[in-house]
This record gives sequence, C-alpha cells and structure tokens, in this order.
Amino acid sequence: MALTLSSNNLTGRLPKSLCHFKHLFKIRLSHNHFTGEIPDCWGQSMISPWFSMDLSYNELSGSIPTSVCSLPLTALSLGNNNFSGQLPMSLGNCSELLLLDLGQNKFSGVIPTWLLERLPLLMALRLRSNMLIGDIPPQLGNHAALRIIDFADNHLSGAIPHNLGNLNAMKVAPLIFKNMYAYDGMFAFYQGQIEVNTKGREDEYVQLPLLSIASIDLSINELSGEIPEELGRLSYLQGLNLSGNNLTGKIPDKISNLVSSRKLSTYQKMTFQVQFLKYWST
Repeated sequence: MALTLSSNNLTGRLPKSLCHFKHLFKIRLSHNHFTGEIPDCWGQSMISPWFSMDLSYNELSGSIPTSVCSLPLTALSLGNNNFSGQLPMSLGNCSELLLLDLGQNKFSGVIPTWLLERLPLLMALRLRSNMLIGDIPPQLGNHAALRIIDFADNHLSGAIPHNLGNLNAMKVAPLIFKNMYAYDGMFAFYQGQIEVNTKGREDEYVQLPLLSIASIDLSINELSGEIPEELGRLSYLQGLNLSGNNLTGKIPDKISNLVSSRKLSTYQKMTFQVQFLKYWST
C-alpha cells in the first residue's frame, strides 16, 4: 500500500495511525503544512520488505524518532522542515538507506563519522542549508556507493579531504535502469524528488534512478586550502560546486580529466593562477 497526499494544504500533527498500516511501503506527505514531531511508533506491525518516507516541505520539528529506523527504509526525505539538534545516532540503524535528505533544517554539530560508516548502501546524502560545523570527515572518501553529496550552505571548515578522489561510485559510468528493482533487488529509484544545486541553479529530479547522477556540492561554506588534484580521478562526476568558500591556488591539472562534467563551479571567493579550461561548459 502506498499513501500519497503530497502537495495539498493539510495541517495539524501526523496521526499515530500511520504506524499501523501493516502493508504500507511508501508514505509521501510532502508539500503540506504538518507541524509537530514525527510519531515514535514505527515498525510495530509493518511487513513490507522496503519502505520509502517523504515528509519534506512541511513544518515538522523536534528530533527524528528512533523507531523510524525499525522500518526497512530505503529512502528518507525530511528536507525543508524545522528539525534541530545534532544528527541522531539512531540513523545509523537505517542500514538499508539509499537516499537520506535532511537538507534545509536546523541541524547543528559536526557531520558524524558513523553516518558514513554505518550506511554502506547510501547513494545520495543531502545535508545542505543546516548549521553544521567542523571538518568534512575523511571517511567520506571511503564510501563505496555515494553518488550525490550535498553539504552546501553550512559552516564547514578546514581543507577538502584529498581522499574524496577515492569515491569509487563516481568513477564508473552512470546507469539507467528500465527495471526499478534491478540493483541487486534493491529499490534503485527514489519515488519522490531530490534537488541538486549546481552553479546557483536548482535542478529537481523526480523518480530518479540514483545511479544516473554523480554530483558534489560543498559550496557556501568556510573551506580553505587548495582544490585536491585527486578530484580528477572522479571521471564520471557530472556536477562539482565549490563556490562561496575560501579556496586558494590553482585549478589542478587533473581536474581536466572531468571531461564528462557539464556543471563545474569553483569560481566564487577563490583566487586563480590559471584560466578555466576551454571545454568547461556552463
């Protein structure tokens, strides 16, 4: 059973009765005016082999309940709400997640390493427009599946980790599946939407195959130092946005390997000693 009530003018709190649909596998309540906290009652009777939850674009607040990860979640979209506090450690129990969107909330603290170590299947991680601080964890470069990384518009500092060039999922050709269950039996499509911001433009992908996109957005932070030449190893990167930081130095020669990229943006608040490569399109 799928419950889709998105893009209405629904108000009030989310009812606890949502937790009691035995065969429910998808909830889409995005673009409404729901308030309060998410009920903490999930997973008590549901028997679906996978579950997708989209509560984005509401006015929900508080913390993410622990019971959410008792569901076999493959996609969790809570972006554009009023959630606050540190990223809850209980999210590390959502081990089947392919997509996690917590962007445009009020989360604070650092990006925890467990988020990367305990979610090995994660393909898309969107944390943009929160109040996150500290360094980008070097463990990010060890992740085997990530294809969409959006940490833009936070207060992240320090250098860009060199081992981001080890993101193996961005070194292989993008795949588009005709069968949405084709990826080792997992739900390879997110039956909702995700926004990827590059060069100040917001692209919205609806019912996207997550393996067809490869994008990194670290813009509008407080990152410093030089652009790691190791990013040139990501031969199928389609979007790279490092604008709005305090980066210095040259554009590494190895970035020229990104011949498949069409949306490279590194130019704001950065000093250059070389010109843009002529084949970089806008």
